[in-house]
Amino acid sequence: MKSRIGYRLVVLIVLFSSFITLIATAIQIYADYRNGLGKIDNYLGLIEESYLQSLGNSVWTYNEKQIQLQLNGLSRLPDMEYLRIESDVGGVWSVGAIQSRNRIEKTFSLTHHRQDREATIGTLQLAFSLDNLYGRLIRKTAAILASNAVKAFLVSGFILLIFQLLVTRHLASLARWLNRHDAAKAGETFQLDRKGSAGGKQDELDEVVDAINRMQVNLKSHIDELKDSHALFNAIIEGTTDAIFLKDLEGRYLMANGAALMAMGKTREETISRTDAEIFPPESAAVIEAIDADVMTSGEARLVEEELLTAYGQTWWLSNKSPYRDGHGRVIGLIGISRNITNRKKAEAEKDRLEAQLRQSQKLESIGTLAGGIAHDFNNILAAIIGYADMAQDKIPKDDPAYRMISQVLKASNRAKELVQHILAFSRKTDRQLGRIAIGPIVKEALKLLRASIPTTIDIRHRIDPDAGVILADPTQIHQIVINLCTNAAQAMEETGGRIEVVVENADLDRDAAALEPGLEPGRCVKLSVGDSGPGIDPAHIHKIFDPYFTTKEVGKGSGMGLAVVHGIVQSHGGMIQVHCDPRPESGANFDVYFPRIQGEPARSGGVK
Repeated sequence: MKSRIGYRLVVLIVLFSSFITLIATAIQIYADYRNGLGKIDNYLGLIEESYLQSLGNSVWTYNEKQIQLQLNGLSRLPDMEYLRIESDVGGVWSVGAIQSRNRIEKTFSLTHHRQDREATIGTLQLAFSLDNLYGRLIRKTAAILASNAVKAFLVSGFILLIFQLLVTRHLASLARWLNRHDAAKAGETFQLDRKGSAGGKQDELDEVVDAINRMQVNLKSHIDELKDSHALFNAIIEGTTDAIFLKDLEGRYLMANGAALMAMGKTREETISRTDAEIFPPESAAVIEAIDADVMTSGEARLVEEELLTAYGQTWWLSNKSPYRDGHGRVIGLIGISRNITNRKKAEAEKDRLEAQLRQSQKLESIGTLAGGIAHDFNNILAAIIGYADMAQDKIPKDDPAYRMISQVLKASNRAKELVQHILAFSRKTDRQLGRIAIGPIVKEALKLLRASIPTTIDIRHRIDPDAGVILADPTQIHQIVINLCTNAAQAMEETGGRIEVVVENADLDRDAAALEPGLEPGRCVKLSVGDSGPGIDPAHIHKIFDPYFTTKEVGKGSGMGLAVVHGIVQSHGGMIQVHCDPRPESGANFDVYFPRIQGEPARSGGVK
């Protein structure tokens, strides 16, 4: 049998030895290269010290024979390729020719001493060839590498043979035994087909065989323990009321416990290998698949609340979903545990609703107390203003301009007096004048007054059903509701312009809608709607718009009391107010006010009939 481990071992040895050989050869060749360059430097030094003076004398005497002999002598130096002497008087002598691509060239000046002075009489040009040096280095490199390759081949072959005899054949025998081994046969052991080790000591192969024999003896007992643990695990999974499930990357169910199957309203056969889109309605499947995809893509666990339509109806589930990973850490699916928290969510919603009602009631009670005190003090101030204005008017002729001015003061003071009565009614410090009224005429009168104070860029439209029913209410406070709602809408559109639409009609309030307001009974109502085409209401502010003093307007343009007063009046009449706002920008807002209808015709006066 061929030894793949042996071959890999030989390859590694050859690669390592080749690497070491290359490094050592490179170092040696580099040293030889530096040595060759050093010799050339020595030759240049020798020429400069020993030959230049004699060459200078020969050129000075113009002894051509002597010059040629000296050049021939220098040309015999190793790697010398070219020599050339040029005298200042025109003489030229040369030996050799430049043929190498790689060479070292040098030029020396030839001088002669005359009358204690040194004069330049010519130049000596020479060139040493490096091609010969490179050639010697290449031949030496080839010889070193060839000898090392032969040695590596012989050593590798020997190592491969020894490894085959001592290791590989025993590993192959062990692999064949393990492939046909049955874990249930606890008594079967494996033996190596070889002689005992010298001195009776075990080597690594003997230790591996002993470890395998011990392992397979214990394997069967471990399998039995795993079976017991698996049974216990199944008992726990099936015994819990939480839905537990396992999915693959495509969202197909691989496992689902009994609680999960009950929530789905499916059997195990109808669930396994199916996706949520095949089990749940489209809306619920979309919620589940979006969260599952996020968990499997990010590889991070998620604790989420899911609103799903299940076999129990519309329900809420608290789901802990984690990525399911294989032994290499790769995400191959999803593990989930979900708990039905529908009852808890309903209880929390009811608690939040009651707390909100309590907070609103406390706010209105506190602002009512404050408003009542202020209204009584302001009423005393108005009494003085009206009294002195009356006395002043009695003393002024009617054709005097001051008479008309004081009339306007009295008119404004009386309007302020009515406003004080409204504040006192809101704060429950005075009795309201309730009567059977049709709110249509009151709305028309209020819109006429508003038209004069609202910019012409805002269009006011109304649609009043003449058959709208009768309610029990204070006409002044109904007037105040219309004024406040329309003013609020106009302020939202005063820069851009727009449209206010007021509708009065009959409506039927169902039980679910009536449950939003404590004490309101379902049935026939009169509905007052005020809508605008302004910028709308920020969803973050919807739950606070009826709070006293809450306003988004700049300082000086809003007190934050208009909608709070409207809310208080509507509640005091046993009605309900709702606000509807499209989340899209510039979509406007719409307020719907519901008043309980009563039997009978409207009273002719504002009192109780």
